[in-house]
Amino acid sequence: MKHTCPHCGEKTINPLKKAFAGNPQARGTVCPNCGKRSTNELKSAVFHAIVDVIALIFIIYQYVAVESIMSNYYSIAAILIAFTVNHIVDAFFFKLVPAIRLDYR
Repeated sequence: MKHTCPHCGEKTINPLKKAFAGNPQARGTVCPNCGKRSTNELKSAVFHAIVDVIALIFIIYQYVAVESIMSNYYSIAAILIAFTVNHIVDAFFFKLVPAIRLDYR
């Protein structure tokens, strides 16, 4: 299952490249067909912010309220889960848009 490049309209970008394309101001991923860069849409950046804030609140709660050696492992797990969820959602749910960085056009 490949995703459509917003520049040339061809299905050339695989989900792994799309997962790590980044937000609209990131470097993005290069289309093998036309050579232009594309990134995930702004909704992806908003989703990342929400998931990261939830993970941060969980980590702060673990640090303040829970006095256990396991709280460190839970905090690490929260970071890894947030990273994984963000990239899986980017790979399959948000569409690609042209990159807006001027230094890579």
